[in-house]
Amino acid sequence: MREKLIEKLEENKRNLLMKHVCTELKSCEESGFVYQFADADQSRQILETVLSNSFQSAVREVDISDRETAVSLILENIADMGVERMNDIVYLFHPYSNEVGAIKCALKDCASHLHCLMDFIDFEGRLLSNSFIVVEPSFSFSVCLFHTEYGCELVCKPPKRGTKCIPFL
Repeated sequence: MREKLIEKLEENKRNLLMKHVCTELKSCEESGFVYQFADADQSRQILETVLSNSFQSAVREVDISDRETAVSLILENIADMGVERMNDIVYLFHPYSNEVGAIKCALKDCASHLHCLMDFIDFEGRLLSNSFIVVEPSFSFSVCLFHTEYGCELVCKPPKRGTKCIPFL
């Protein structure tokens, strides 16, 4: 009986968080943003892989003085993916991804609504949980702009052409 109650409480919490996320994304939706929630377990696994540096990518420290600089850098890296990748599904992680799953959308929608999505994740909160993390679920590409205690790090896969990024596993 106690286990059922705990399950029900967790389900209710998840439903409330989903409603909260939907409310937070309302302005993005009104401007045409289309999304779904990804599976929470799969989202946790992908985020764990990203945060543990378990996939080959490139990292470089970047000077991000404001949100517009971050948006420009992210859009530049998304553009480097090429037009053929714009319809690919990506996972956008947010502060509630562990509980409700990442936001699942097309890369072009993420790029088109980037300003709204940066507000949604509260990028200017400057915490790790407010970092911009977009990953293709099979890790064929990613664009992540992490807040660190010293500034920001850009983690990209594949690395941007012509940059001197430090590869790591």
